[in-house]
Amino acid sequence: MAVPSGTTPKGHAPVKPQSLAELTNAAKVVKAGGVVSYPTETFYALGADPAQPKAIEHVLMAKGRNGLRQPLLLLIATLDDLPNWVSKFPSSFDTLVAHFWPGPLTLVLPAQAGLPDPLIGPGSGIAVRLTSHPIARLLIRASGTALTGTSANRTGSPPCRDAETVRATLGNDLGAVVDGGPTVGAKPSTVLDLVNDCPRILRHGAIEASALARLIRLV
Repeated sequence: MAVPSGTTPKGHAPVKPQSLAELTNAAKVVKAGGVVSYPTETFYALGADPAQPKAIEHVLMAKGRNGLRQPLLLLIATLDDLPNWVSKFPSSFDTLVAHFWPGPLTLVLPAQAGLPDPLIGPGSGIAVRLTSHPIARLLIRASGTALTGTSANRTGSPPCRDAETVRATLGNDLGAVVDGGPTVGAKPSTVLDLVNDCPRILRHGAIEASALARLIRLV
């Protein structure tokens, strides 16, 4: 399947032809239930089809996260993807999305019923982010589904910021790596829990608490 064309979000370099070829191959791997790595607005991620339980198992094995209760977050390319994963949108959702999406704010929202357990956190929430990275967005569209967006690294090790490090540390566990050059790194996405409509920061990151507090009341 050819990778769809798309605009490059502000702050990111245009997608190189080599990356487009890698994207096409990576999308085939995702559809076949494999695991790939791709760049995001923070670090490189491990991507798989979240609707395929076996694919999720492969991600957890690559991370070395077997037995750990730490849900996998999802990345989407358009708001139209959300109803497949989210059952309800809290009152602060529109305000937060208008100011911080696409970008490094992960929202934990009420999950649709019947999703694989590794995607679901306490309170039946699912963590979702609208990515701003052009390669991530193109890969999601080409794969025809949201992608798992957990950082590319072994649990307890620093996240990978470039494709070379991904290949060196995780290459044997991956079906494809999309090289989009070095990522920004520095801080992971901020994770904000909205499940009970009482906004609470679960992980501090790229979006400062002060920026959120200017718009919504944090618990």
